[in-house]
Amino acid sequence: LDDFLAAMRARDVDPGRGFTQRRIAADGMGELGLRAGVSALSTALTAERTQFEGRPGAGLGIQYPVRANILRALGEIADVSAVPVLLPYLDDVSGSAFGGFYLPAMDALVKIGLPAVPAIRRWGVAASPLGRTNAAGVLSALESPEFR
Repeated sequence: LDDFLAAMRARDVDPGRGFTQRRIAADGMGELGLRAGVSALSTALTAERTQFEGRPGAGLGIQYPVRANILRALGEIADVSAVPVLLPYLDDVSGSAFGGFYLPAMDALVKIGLPAVPAIRRWGVAASPLGRTNAAGVLSALESPEFR
């Protein structure tokens, strides 16, 4: 975990390398299911948005959207504590070069599974129409026979 966290926090590397190592570190934490990394990954979502995205350095100022990997990693870890972090991304349809972050957020919520359902239902009550629609998609997937 320490090596992954160091890679996520490094600021003294070439921007192109930094994007790559943060993406790989997020993937590694997710693939290994490192629950101790949930807090660091949640913090990294904000850091990516405020400190890295839209900045020059990795190809004409357009960088790989590391937040997509972070969202997927949170789903792989499958810790219900990540649900409140994931829910606002159900509204994000334009935040990345991939067309937004709603799909990785939906995938992550499905991977967390049935423990996420109460929070999704509560969040959906006040969500935008788009957020409600995406939340309904997650709930529909979770209510399919494979999750029962």
